[in-house]
Amino acid sequence: MSQEFDLASLEAVKIQGFGNVLLPKKKIWVLITATLLVFSLIFPSLAGASSVSKKKGEITSIRRQISDLDKNLIQLAQGYNTAWVNLVKVEGEMRSTQARLDEVEQELQIAQKILNDRVNVIYRNGDIDFIEVLFGAENFRGFMTRLDLLKRISEEDAETLEKVREIKAEVERRREELAQQREREKAQLNVLKSKRDDLDKKLRQLKSLLSTKEGQLIEMERRARRKSVSYSSARYSIAGFAFPVLGPNAFTNSWLAPRSGGRRHQGCDVFALRGTPCIACMSGTIGTSYSRLGGKTIYLYGDDGHKYAYMHLSGYAVTGGRVNKGDVIGYVGNTGNARGGSCHLHFEVHPNGGSAVNPYPILQAAR
Repeated sequence: MSQEFDLASLEAVKIQGFGNVLLPKKKIWVLITATLLVFSLIFPSLAGASSVSKKKGEITSIRRQISDLDKNLIQLAQGYNTAWVNLVKVEGEMRSTQARLDEVEQELQIAQKILNDRVNVIYRNGDIDFIEVLFGAENFRGFMTRLDLLKRISEEDAETLEKVREIKAEVERRREELAQQREREKAQLNVLKSKRDDLDKKLRQLKSLLSTKEGQLIEMERRARRKSVSYSSARYSIAGFAFPVLGPNAFTNSWLAPRSGGRRHQGCDVFALRGTPCIACMSGTIGTSYSRLGGKTIYLYGDDGHKYAYMHLSGYAVTGGRVNKGDVIGYVGNTGNARGGSCHLHFEVHPNGGSAVNPYPILQAAR
């Protein structure tokens, strides 16, 4: 049976690819409502994806800036070390030059004293008379020999004195050159230090900004994941389990994510500020260790028979003995191979003390 429509009940609607189409007025609102519903479902996800992409772009840009600053800092450090070595060399040479100058000064004083004594002998000083020295000779030949000897001695003394004076002048000139060179090296060192301090300040600011952006990205991804993950994970819960981080935090499902050296992530990272307390998720006994990868680590052997690992801690609240669920046992940090990265707790669950299992649904349930 065909259905007839009154022209008054129809309205022209422009549809892409079809031009103007006549549709019943009451159905136009159905179409509009359906369209808006589809857009409301699509656009939030697109907007969320766009925000995540934008945040990742910001993080990439910051990391690139940090990399460039690191390179500049390395070059500055090399220049600073070179200038420092040069300054040490100059100061060492100055000490040697000063020591040589002191020696020459003593030689000069000795030479001056000898010459003065000679002059006093020639021109009569104390009980010694020049005439007595000369006429003490037994014959004329002895007389001439003594006269020539005194003359030569005086000339040699004067020559020695002049040489010592020349050496002293040369040493003093070198000392002055070294003093000027030291001032130049110190000035260069101060310039490099100032540049290094400026770059170091910028680097700290960028790293702080990077940490903030990474935290924001983790939170955005966590929210997106929570929207798409089924809440059936409650069946993975452990009776009496307490969430291990006491304070604001963020975490994602990073189980078996690739790691350096071909390894796979064997836990879940809970990101929080340095020093955030970590509590015993279960009553039990405590053991501690330190390794290159895990850094400061606490092992909690729960009364439920499971083993729990807390890694990358900044410090311990307890190092052994028995604890009750909820007791503070350590603090969030970035020790081990997490050094230099964002502070977080690497948390593992080993049922019955065996191999690790994905702790994400357990943490999710404890939330």
